[in-house]
Amino acid sequence: MKQIVKQHFHGTENDRGLIEAEIQIDKLEELPEPDEFEGKRLIMGSQCWVIGTGDLYGLTSTGDWVKVNFMGNGEGGGGGGGFTPTGEQLTAMNSGIDSEKVAQIATNAQNISDIQTTIGNINAVLEEVL
Repeated sequence: MKQIVKQHFHGTENDRGLIEAEIQIDKLEELPEPDEFEGKRLIMGSQCWVIGTGDLYGLTSTGDWVKVNFMGNGEGGGGGGGFTPTGEQLTAMNSGIDSEKVAQIATNAQNISDIQTTIGNINAVLEEVL
């Protein structure tokens, strides 16, 4: 299944609406061609979430889909590990909140968890010493 969940109109070209869209698909094989939707043409910046894998793809100016890797997510030394949004993060992303900020929130939550673990380890050592 394939559906456009949001679209932003950017004018027309050859009687087709130029849209930047947020699309959801079940499988990677369903990534749409830029002119696949009747009367519309997808433009650079359109995004497609592959629900089956959790991967996010972005449309380039040449009409190619590329997998999006979020920077600074704490995986793989500061990026490149990919970012799979939770349900809440996906809802935030679809509501128009900057996806980089959503990724930063996830990173911050992980950092806080790591700090809490470290504090617990320090407390355990102090209890042994005292």
